[in-house]
Amino acid sequence: MKQLANIIDTIRNSTCSDIEAQGISLLLHVMSHDPNPLTVKELQDLVGVSHGSIIRYLRLLGSSDDHPRGGECFGLIRSKYCTEDRRRKLVTLTSKGRRLERKLYNE
Repeated sequence: MKQLANIIDTIRNSTCSDIEAQGISLLLHVMSHDPNPLTVKELQDLVGVSHGSIIRYLRLLGSSDDHPRGGECFGLIRSKYCTEDRRRKLVTLTSKGRRLERKLYNE
């Protein structure tokens, strides 16, 4: 259990935030599927929160491009519309997110 606590602390320290457990869960799911993207619907099912909450976490963990009204953004994930089906949005790690992943699992 200590390892999980260290992972959570590292994520919170890297984002300078007291990010909620669901946001950390979303990030860890994206990391575990990298480099394969997940859809917003898949993340919603994996994390078990509403669509609105997923969108809020995507904005918080994403880049300023994903947060149209501005606000705090950590730049760890990227979301973009699927080229084959524009109704689907795909979520992947950014290079900053991959650096954090290496830090989490190589310490």
